[in-house]
Amino acid sequence: MQTLLNRLNLSQKYAIIGLLGFIMMAIPTSLVVLDRVAIARKASASTGHLAPARQTLETIRLSQQARGLSSAYLNGNAGVAGNLAAVLEAVQKAHDQAEADMIAAGVDAQTRDRLRDLRGQIGELGAKVRAQGLAAGASFTAYSAIIARQMEVLADIVSATGLNLDEHPDTYALIDGLFGSLPQVTEHLGQTRALGSGLLARGTASETDRRQIATARALADDRLRAWEAALATARRSNPLIEAGLAASMKQAGDDARHVLALTQREIVDANVPSLASTDYFNAMTRAIDSQFALASQAAGTLATLLDARARLAQRDLGLLAAGLALLAMAAAWLAVLINRSVVVSLNTSLNMARTVARGDLSSTARIDGTDEFQQLLGALNIMNGSLAGIVAQVRGATDNIATAASQIAAGNQDLSERTVSQAASLEETAASMEQLTGTVTQNSENARAANSLTRGATDVARRGGEAVQQFVDTMSAIRDTSSRISDIVGIIDGIAFQTNILALNAAVEAARAGEAGRGFAVVASEVRSLAQRSATSAREIRDLIGQSAAEVDSGSRLADAAGDTMREVLESIEQVGLLMNEIAVASAEQSSGISQVNIAVSQMDGMTQQNAALVQEASAAADSLLEQADMLVHAISAFRLPDDSASPDAGAGAGAGRAVSPPLAPSRPALLSAG
Repeated sequence: MQTLLNRLNLSQKYAIIGLLGFIMMAIPTSLVVLDRVAIARKASASTGHLAPARQTLETIRLSQQARGLSSAYLNGNAGVAGNLAAVLEAVQKAHDQAEADMIAAGVDAQTRDRLRDLRGQIGELGAKVRAQGLAAGASFTAYSAIIARQMEVLADIVSATGLNLDEHPDTYALIDGLFGSLPQVTEHLGQTRALGSGLLARGTASETDRRQIATARALADDRLRAWEAALATARRSNPLIEAGLAASMKQAGDDARHVLALTQREIVDANVPSLASTDYFNAMTRAIDSQFALASQAAGTLATLLDARARLAQRDLGLLAAGLALLAMAAAWLAVLINRSVVVSLNTSLNMARTVARGDLSSTARIDGTDEFQQLLGALNIMNGSLAGIVAQVRGATDNIATAASQIAAGNQDLSERTVSQAASLEETAASMEQLTGTVTQNSENARAANSLTRGATDVARRGGEAVQQFVDTMSAIRDTSSRISDIVGIIDGIAFQTNILALNAAVEAARAGEAGRGFAVVASEVRSLAQRSATSAREIRDLIGQSAAEVDSGSRLADAAGDTMREVLESIEQVGLLMNEIAVASAEQSSGISQVNIAVSQMDGMTQQNAALVQEASAAADSLLEQADMLVHAISAFRLPDDSASPDAGAGAGAGRAVSPPLAPSRPALLSAG
């Protein structure tokens, strides 16, 4: 169900709600309308059924009159025969008219059949009476039974139309009196008339006859009071009834009480009845006719009231229908206006949200009210303004980030190149220092060997001083030793020369290293100085050895001066020992210093390699940062701010040198209508 509702637009949802509301309102409204229609139909039906009810009353009146004439005729009053025939014919016509009125009013067929059956019965009874085929008492009883059934038919007609359920006090009192009390009044008066006319026609009255007439008279008097009470209630409820029936009621009441008093005086209380039967019959007939005249006038008034009520019900029904139609149209009009207002506001909010989603922050909705939807549009305007401010700040920040990232990337690139170059130079320096370390180590070993040989030469010279006598014999040995010393000195000279060259190369490399090689240049200078001193000493030794060789060669000629010369040789050898000792010490110090330099250069080379790797990583990170900054500039340039120019590249800031994509959405109107 929720999925189905989510697929419907707002107008369709409002239509469903409106349909449900219409159904909810239609049910009670229909009940009210149907009730009003029922009231109108009931009022109209009551008016329509009033005619057969009145005609049925007429048949009852004529039947009662026929009963009285028949009683007088059967009791010996032959003068009423003509009137009896006319009344019997009028009864048949009244039945026919009542049946026609019933058909016109839509009375059920069963009731009509009952009335038709009574018509036949009263016709047969009238024929028997005219033929004097039955006794007066039997005629009275038969007529009374027929009239009772006629009154039942009248009650059925009133009950079928709902007249007896009328809720208005005026018309209900008229209906109750007209179709309830009046027939009883006229029936008891009619019975009194029939019994009294027959008794007077016979000229004699038994006690039973008097009691029967007294009972009928008392019942008539009682029903007369009920009929007058009903009319009084109706008169109090409606001034129209008071004005229309006051005179007739007085006349009918006076006539009824006159004949009731006449009956009491001339029949019930009289020892010998002496009043003429025809006079009594006529007096009673006038009284009964005045009641029916009052009933006819009351029925007319009732018809007027029912007609007015039917018209009023029809008018109320029309007003109700018109009012409901107007309310329905007003509700539909308001529903359309509300739906239009809601849909327009929601469409404006939706368009604004879509505009923001496309990156255009320059649109603004117009606020035309204070309802929730207008408050929503106001909140969207505030959100749009806040978002525009944030995007403007982010755009400026991204431009600054892009510029800084570009500068960092360029600086890291240069630093990377210089660091790689420095690492290569340090690597070459480290390689040279390794070679120099090897050479110095070898020189140190040679210096130690030369020092050992010098100490040996010193010992030999000392022994030579002690064995100067054997000088001549050992001259050849001295010559050999001098030759070996000359070779060793040549080696030392070569080592000094190579050391000098290596020190020179180290100085050059230290100069290339700049500040990092300054300490190394000092060490190289000291090594060079020691190498020069070693070379000088070696030359001096070579010169001495050469001189010694020359002297050895002329040893035979200088035998006399051998002692002096040996002392000089001893001194020279001691000096050579000192020099060789110094060379050995200097070579050891040089080897230790070069080892330390080599270690420092190796450490520098390792750190430089690490720095180069870090610089390359920093360069890669700077390139990634630059790329991300370009992407951020590209993304933020998709937003269009209210103060942006028409150019899609406006607001590029520091990223103007790079290509910036145009906004994702075309320009929108600056103002969106909320309807």
